[in-house]
Amino acid sequence: MSAYCDALGRRLEEAAEEDEPAAASALGWLAWARRYVQSLDPLTRLPAMPTALEVKPEELAPYLNGWNPYGPAKRTVVGVSLRRRVALALQAQLRHDPRPPTSCTGPQGSQHPRPQLRPVRSNVSSGSTVR
Repeated sequence: MSAYCDALGRRLEEAAEEDEPAAASALGWLAWARRYVQSLDPLTRLPAMPTALEVKPEELAPYLNGWNPYGPAKRTVVGVSLRRRVALALQAQLRHDPRPPTSCTGPQGSQHPRPQLRPVRSNVSSGSTVR
């Protein structure tokens, strides 16, 4: 494109005396074309590394598909209330221990008390549940 602009510039020097209005219009277009070519040329300015953006963990949460933006634990949802987290933890415990919540009668009438559920302690500020 630069070679074309140079060739057109030489041609306009020759034709400047022949047709004044057309040459003036072509000179305006040539000036625009040279500015445009210069804006596209990657060698007009030195390359530089892009600046890194500071991203907050909360801004990443929508893109993590349920992963916790504060650490490696999956399915810790940011913004879930403490009551809801405790309920979810108890449901998970019950899924792993499906016996009824009261003691059950085994063979020959022996009692098998159900083990106590472990209390769930939650660290609200970090959003993680600790057992």
